[in-house]
Amino acid sequence: MFKLYNREDEDNLKDVIMTTEIIFQAEFDNFPDKKYKIEVRRLPDYDLQLVLCTETETVLLTATRDQWGAYLDLGGKALISQEDHTRSFLSALITGLGVMKDHMDGDTLEPTVTLIED
Repeated sequence: MFKLYNREDEDNLKDVIMTTEIIFQAEFDNFPDKKYKIEVRRLPDYDLQLVLCTETETVLLTATRDQWGAYLDLGGKALISQEDHTRSFLSALITGLGVMKDHMDGDTLEPTVTLIED
């Protein structure tokens, strides 16, 4: 049901690049001369992936939706089944990331964000 694509799997990666639509990008810097991105990609079956693009690409989250809710695969480490009308895992995750950002970001700048989806 979930498709995880890593750069090591060259055969699958070639197929995915041809059929995957990038709908969001946020560019950030590791050092002033290193530009990296977070992307949200729509796969051919309408699943969404959150991908960290550095020297390699790492799928952080794959989301699938059906008539009952969403299924969220955290890079093969955990699977969250989120039924409709329950408290949101994604909102909880975003809130937690906000707390981490407040403690860790220091004097950084905001990322360059591009919304590609129309």
